[in-house]
Amino acid sequence: MPGEGVRTRSRFTPRTDARREVSLQDRYELEDGRIFLTGIQALVRIAFDQHRADARRGLKTGTFVSGYQGSPLGGIDREFQR
Repeated sequence: MPGEGVRTRSRFTPRTDARREVSLQDRYELEDGRIFLTGIQALVRIAFDQHRADARRGLKTGTFVSGYQGSPLGGIDREFQR
């Protein structure tokens, strides 16, 4: 029925029949909408979001991420390379 919506936990979202194309790069490039991430992907996404926010403000910044051998986030460097 037109005008119906879907009730989610915290908001009312209008129902649409249009589906958008989904890409694996959405996890880092999509700036609005819903994405699904692992914990490491979320940490990488934070760095990319900060870089985009700085660029919008006209700032030229860099990001430095460090860790240690045996860290539970040992794969974060590989995720940045992807």
